[in-house]
Amino acid sequence: MKSVSFIICLGIFAGCVVQRPQASPESRSRALELVDQGVHHLRQGALDEAQASFEAAAEIGHLPAALDGLGSVAFLKGSPDVAIKLLEAAYDNGSYPMALANLAIVHESLGNLNLAHQLYMRAIREDPTNFRARGNYGVFLADYLGEKERARSELLKAKAIEAAPLLVHNQKALEEEIY
Repeated sequence: MKSVSFIICLGIFAGCVVQRPQASPESRSRALELVDQGVHHLRQGALDEAQASFEAAAEIGHLPAALDGLGSVAFLKGSPDVAIKLLEAAYDNGSYPMALANLAIVHESLGNLNLAHQLYMRAIREDPTNFRARGNYGVFLADYLGEKERARSELLKAKAIEAAPLLVHNQKALEEEIY
């Protein structure tokens, strides 16, 4: 199930470290469209196209979600150090809890399990509706901490918030392991 948390990462993503003037409503709207486009490209595995969409969104709208997307692209391209800097900037630039969840995935992949655990819990505390963070945290609890019942609870909460197919699959797989 370890690889599952990295797959979920593709469904969530995301501007700029430097404080910039507020974008106009039109620019912000266009930047949000570009972030959505970038997420679509990530889901298709088109990393270069995703990166271009997120870079354009960062330039146009200065959105933390754009930085988060760039961090996700960097991680998927095999640059965890760059990913960490971008994800930290996304969070710092707008208190964007999704960046914490993605940062947890990066640290999990690097073996920084205590830090990953803290980041998952913080991401969920700051945004209890973040079903992807809860799903990834559930997989983390099962795979690394052996806490199958807590994992089951998190996966069920994630599924209650959003019945995404991957969450349903992970919850069923965990049920089969437990029972």
